[in-house]
Amino acid sequence: MATEPAKGFRVRTISYFIGTSASWEEQITSAAAFLRQAKSAIEAAVRAGYEVQTCRIVTGALSAAPSASSAAGTAAELEQLCLANGVSFLSLGGTSDEQLLEEGVFHQIAAATDYTSCTFSWQRGMGQRQARRLAEAIHGLAESKPAASFRFGVTFNCPAERCIPYFPAAAAPEGRGGFAIGMENSVLLHQAFQQAAAQAAADCSLNVLDAAQRCLHDTFAAALGPVEELARQLETATGQQYLGLDASIAPALEPPSIPQAYELLGLGRFGGSATLAISERITAALKSLPLKLCGYSGLMLPVCEDSGLAAAADGGRVSLQTLLLYSAVCGCGLDTVPVPGATQDQPPAEREALLDATAAVLLDTAALAYRLDKPLSVRLLPVPGGAAGQRTCFDSPYLLNCATLPLA
Repeated sequence: MATEPAKGFRVRTISYFIGTSASWEEQITSAAAFLRQAKSAIEAAVRAGYEVQTCRIVTGALSAAPSASSAAGTAAELEQLCLANGVSFLSLGGTSDEQLLEEGVFHQIAAATDYTSCTFSWQRGMGQRQARRLAEAIHGLAESKPAASFRFGVTFNCPAERCIPYFPAAAAPEGRGGFAIGMENSVLLHQAFQQAAAQAAADCSLNVLDAAQRCLHDTFAAALGPVEELARQLETATGQQYLGLDASIAPALEPPSIPQAYELLGLGRFGGSATLAISERITAALKSLPLKLCGYSGLMLPVCEDSGLAAAADGGRVSLQTLLLYSAVCGCGLDTVPVPGATQDQPPAEREALLDATAAVLLDTAALAYRLDKPLSVRLLPVPGGAAGQRTCFDSPYLLNCATLPLA
């Protein structure tokens, strides 16, 4: 298991956005060279101790694909170019083309690649028909190539102009290149809430939520400000545009977990009352940071990427519905949520119920995203033939195992 980061956080990703489809080979070679330079510059900074986990390349190639087979061919070509240049994380961006969905574009891309992410970009006006098709794609992908579920999502109100550096939602805005930074920083959350709890204990007149918001703001500003300074120095030195820093609270697999940080405030266990209130204060703190923010810059609650969230799933303290509730004030949607998976050989009524329930989850997420003007995404991890409560058996360095959550 990884050790706690020396600075209380890691740079999870430096993501380079390629905003045009002209001359892929030249652009990917150039992007990879910049990413190597950026990684070296950040890790070799005077403020020793920074760690860059990954470098990623983001395109908008999927939005320009005329057919599913063309998209799969482009995906395979770009993935090979990335691998040849030492980059093993590629995003094709998203598509809203229903014809591509009908043609099975995500299955074809998954079959042709191993390191490529992409999304379906939900649009206003879409409804039950599109949700049902997406449900079929989500469960079909899990059945045909389970590991590919990690690389596919559905985004809601996430235009490419937000420059989200995290996968699978990342998409490059047309005509706009540059780089963005995403963090892994749940240790900073823990440190901030430790300070807040100590302050509230020392002064009984102090509102612990006020203290939590203030301490989180100050802790993140102090920790991430120097990272942004390095990014701006890179921008000046290379001429590559700095698109921003996504300050989202993204957890590490190892402790301390997000629920552990919440529970430091003395307001009960994660998943109970006050979880929503704490989540809202986290959002308020992040949105007020004196940084060039991009992406989500909110709270991520990826069930299979945080030991405390996985334990909460095991204990029945979180559900899809509560996770969506928290997204109303803070979050990025539903991420790495294990659910029962539909299969072709299931009894028809059982399969239909799972597909209908998945479609309903997508409709609920769309309602939140557009009613509240929030960027949300859904990345489910169906377990083919699995039942609610059954423990997952993922064999991935990026995922923890936990109980499968019911879809309804």
